[in-house]
Parts: sequence; C-alpha cells; structure tokens
Amino acid sequence: MKKLLFIVTEIAPLDRGGIGTFSRNIIREFFGKFSIAFLYCGNAPHEALEREYPEIRFHFLPRESKPLFEKTAAQISEVIAGTLDIIFQKEIFDYIEFMDWGGWAHQTIMLKRSGASNIPASTVIAVRIHSTEHALRKYEHRLLSLGDGETSDFELGSILLADSVVCHVAPIAALITNEIKSLFGKDISGKIIITSMPVYIRGNEKNSSITASHSTNIVFSSKTQQIKRPDLFVTGASLFLERNKAYNGKIIFAAHMNEDVYTRSVLSLIPKEKKDFFVYDKNIAGKERDAIISGGITVFPAEYESFCFAAYEASMTGSIVVLNETNPAFADGTPWEDGVNCIKFDGTAEGLCAALERAASLGAPLQSVRRNLPEPQIVIPFLPPKSQASPPSVDILICAHDLKGLGNTMQSIQLNGFGEETAIHVFLTHEAIRAMEAVPGLRDKVGGRFRILPQGAAPIAALRTCAAESNADYILFLPAGDELSPNILDAFIKSSKNNDIDVFSSWTCNVHQGGHINRFYGAMPLNGWRANLVASSLAFYKTTLIRDYFKKAGGRVFNFYAMHLHLSMTGANYVISNRHESINNNSYHEYSIHDSPPMEKSAFFRALLLDFLPIPPPTLAILMARPELTQTSGSSGKTLPTFDTYIYRKYIRRIKFIDNILRRLKIVT
Repeated sequence: MKKLLFIVTEIAPLDRGGIGTFSRNIIREFFGKFSIAFLYCGNAPHEALEREYPEIRFHFLPRESKPLFEKTAAQISEVIAGTLDIIFQKEIFDYIEFMDWGGWAHQTIMLKRSGASNIPASTVIAVRIHSTEHALRKYEHRLLSLGDGETSDFELGSILLADSVVCHVAPIAALITNEIKSLFGKDISGKIIITSMPVYIRGNEKNSSITASHSTNIVFSSKTQQIKRPDLFVTGASLFLERNKAYNGKIIFAAHMNEDVYTRSVLSLIPKEKKDFFVYDKNIAGKERDAIISGGITVFPAEYESFCFAAYEASMTGSIVVLNETNPAFADGTPWEDGVNCIKFDGTAEGLCAALERAASLGAPLQSVRRNLPEPQIVIPFLPPKSQASPPSVDILICAHDLKGLGNTMQSIQLNGFGEETAIHVFLTHEAIRAMEAVPGLRDKVGGRFRILPQGAAPIAALRTCAAESNADYILFLPAGDELSPNILDAFIKSSKNNDIDVFSSWTCNVHQGGHINRFYGAMPLNGWRANLVASSLAFYKTTLIRDYFKKAGGRVFNFYAMHLHLSMTGANYVISNRHESINNNSYHEYSIHDSPPMEKSAFFRALLLDFLPIPPPTLAILMARPELTQTSGSSGKTLPTFDTYIYRKYIRRIKFIDNILRRLKIVT
C-alpha cells in the first residue's frame, strides 16, 4: 500500500475553508486505498484532531515554530523542510503533497535535490493548486508588500521545481502552465496531473435542482473577501430587484462574514430602499445554512477559483447554481455546463441580473453537477533514477583582494577532497600579487593545480574569463576568505546524479563581523520581487551556462545580483542547499548579502519612500546589490572610484536622507 503524507493548515470540521474540506474529503475517499498521514500546520488542538480522526496518523511542527504565520515564506518553508527530514528518519513515504499557497514546498524540494536529506530521490513531491498569491494578484486590487513578493516567488519556485503539479480542471492547468512558460520559458505540462476532487455533502444528495419562482431566495454562500466578489453579488442582485418588482424573496448572505472594513463597504452598496430584501446574519451556520442553500439560487461571482467546493456542494444539495463564466474553474472544459447543471453570466452586474432572471423563470430543474464529475484519483508518477557515468568535473575560481584568508580557503578545498585534476584559478589584485611575492615558496607549494592570473579584475569579470578558458563541467566560485563546509563537494556530486543542475549554492552564510558571527539567509530570486539572493557568492555554476550568459548579457553585467536575477528569470535550474553553509572570514563580498528576513519596519518604509525619490540610473540591480567599489588604474596603481561606486554613494545619501525623515516621524529610532 502506497504511503501518502499531506501538509495542510486546515482539516474540517475543526477548521473552515476549502483546504479543510479537501483534507476531510481526502480521508473519506482514500483511507484504506492508501496509507494516509498528515503534517498538520494549523491552529486546531492536536488532541481534538486525534479524537476526530483516530484512524489517521498526525505529525506536528515543533512547538518552538509557533506562531507559524508570523514567519516569512522562507522561514516557514525551512521549518517544514526540517520537520519532514526528521519524520523521514523513522518512516519513508512514497508521496508528499503540499498546497501551493505560501510556497511551503520550496525548501523541502531543495533539501531533497541537494542530496543532504532523508527524503529519497524516489519520493514524489507534489504541489496541489488551490490559490496562490501570484494567481490572486491578478484579481484582487490591493497594495502588495515585499512579503507578498517573497511569498509569490516561493510559490512559483515550488510549482516550477515540484515532481508533480495537481490541478482539478483543465483551464486551471492551462493557466498555470502558460504562466510558468511566460515567466521562465519552461514547459511543465508533462508533470501536470488533472484529477477531480472528492466532494461530499451533509444529508441526501439530489439528482436535480429545485424549480425556482419569484419567491425563491438568492444566496451568497462564500466568504466576504475581495476575490469572492460579494460587491458584484450585491450590485447584480440590487439591479435584479429594481427590474423585477414582482420578486418577493430574500437576498441572503449565508457567508463567512468578517467584521472588517471590506465587509462594511460591501454592505454599504445596498440601496436604502432595498435594505429590507437583504439578510446578513453572520451566525447562520450548520443545518440552517444548508437548508437556505439547497432551497435557493446560489450565486458564485468569484473571478478565480481552483475548484470551489461550495459550488459543487450547492448543486448536489439541489440549489440552482449561478456561476461567473470568466472564472477558469467554471469555464468550458470543466464539469459545469450552462443551462444543463448551472446558469452562467459574463462577470458583469448586468450579466448577473440577466442570469438571475433566467434562474427565477426556469421551467424545468437543472441536473446535479455530480453527473459530470469524474472519479477522483491520487496519481503517483514513477521517478526514474538518473544515471550518470562519472561525476562532473569542477574548476575552482578564487578571487583574492588579499591573501589573509587564502590559506583557510585552500585548506577547506583539500578537506573536501577535490582531486588533483581540479584546476584552481586565482585572480589577484595588484596588492595581493605584491603580498604573494613576499611569501617564500607559496607558488611551489601549491604546484601545478594553482594557476595565478595576476589581474585586478572584478569577481564577475573573473568568472567570465574563467568560463571562457575552463574545460570543466562546472566552475566553483569561491572568494578568498570563504571556507567550504564539510562534504559540500559530495553533496554537489550526489545531487548532480539526480538533477540537471545549473547552479548549486548554499542557502545560508556565516559571516564573521566585529568578533561575532552573523548568519544570513538567502532566497532564490525567481521573478524579480526580492532583493535577496542565495546567501553567499559561493556557488557551482555550469560552465556552458555562464558562457552563454556573458554572450547574451554583454556589457550589461554589473554584479552577481544581476546575473542571478537573469539566470533565475530565464529558467536556470537552481539547487539551494540548506545543509551546507559557507563561512566568510572577512567583509570582502558583502555586496552579495541583502536584507535577511523578516524585513524590519524601517526597511519597509524606506523601500516605500524610495519609490517616490529619484534614484540615478543605470539599473535597479546596481541599487539592490553592492557592486565592487573600486578599480585600479594600470599606470599609477592609484585606486579610483568606478561609475558603480558613484551610483552606490548617491544611493547611500538617499537612504540617509530617508532615515532622517523616518526618525522625525518616529517610525524608526
């Protein structure tokens, strides 16, 4: 029997919402056919869950990880990845399924790919499409925070990198596939699985709907949140009342209603002369709510759903269901057929009014949607092992502004067991060359493996030169002073056996600053929202990828931030290991370390104000990353500021000016 593990935040009846309904229905439908377990990340008491479902094995996050929803997407993803690694020490599952919201699968996928996990390569990691931040952004008109951007990046990364992506209807699968292709140039259609959701209702299931009249209630049963469009419901229903004077039913909110500004604004749309027709009681629940829905015309005006349990449940209880046809979950290619098992409208208030008039004057009942609903399935694809005849070859590029940390760097290379065939290229500044001449026997000591390139090149330019000359499969970029964590080479080789890797890097970096160690966290930059990167410049780069990048990028290459952003946005396959940290013993490559989550309030307001202050050109990448700050003239040896330095200093002056404003406003101290 296949063993399945679902990572969820809700389980009905202890939690409300679509994910809670999905979790309950998965248990009802597939218990006994599969061995089912849950990693529960919600707020319901653990004892209550175990009493409700004594036959199900539950796993929980460590207590110190609470409150989970106060953490960033990166932090939540890391907590879940660590918890799953502990679970897999004792038990191996064939299939792990995440919901897409929040991108929680991201670090688990990376942990598995990095070769440092207890999760075997044969375990399928699937992402089921519910509703992502990225999808909702197109339909909800609201200001976005940097946290929303990070969440969106992790969601897209999870979908892009998962072994399997589960959708419930074909139009949603097409939407997700097209989105990933437009953003990253990757076709994920081969790993999309379309399978119906299991649907259950309380009470007896009906084969057909009621026959309505002008006294049949019109019902809104969804949440009062923007994506569900309760405003459109109120506007369309009010227009219906205006045009149909004979109507004497009620317009009922049988919804989850929050006491918030948005709900009050929706209710304020009700015309004063029509208020007596509207019923909005947030205490309507249980059997009373079920009876209202089954005996009424239930409207689902949402512009986006991935499936919408509530619409299927309403149809199966006998309600006449009115759907927004612009919603991909209700479009052609789904179980919903206009005039057969539902009535559709065009997404406008006028269209909804016309649809309600059709519903109220139907001469015959509609069918239940159940007739068109396929059998639900759990599909676990087979992941064939990737065979590789020999491990990839690696050249090592070390950029040294001085020689202080070079000894530690070389020692860490030796401890990792890099073979004699590995070339080591060292780019040195003029100051480092002079220092090397003062160290007797250093050139002889390192032997033929050590190729010194006496140039004052910036690191990004050194990478270009090394890629042009290297015959190896990969280049390991390693700033002098950085130390490789133990066994990172083994992890890279193990990971390369199961993955086609473009970039392999660490997710954290330990930096020695002022006598103590600061730990920085990175995040993969997927679609340009985040200023953060992988945490260290340390990375294995596929040589052919870097050559191709410099051919295309030409003179627009300023720093590693711009390069990583370009590579990730064009679909480079990253593996970010959260088990192999680099150690930086100087401040040489601070430019690769940006804001580490969570973002402080001052940083948020600073970013907000920067949008309204002119920043010098040429690119955003220069502003978000710290470029190499100096260049050396060949004749005099004098250090001169580069154009990048000029831009950077102007940026710092803007930051200081903004900070003074924030202090006066008492936003920061």
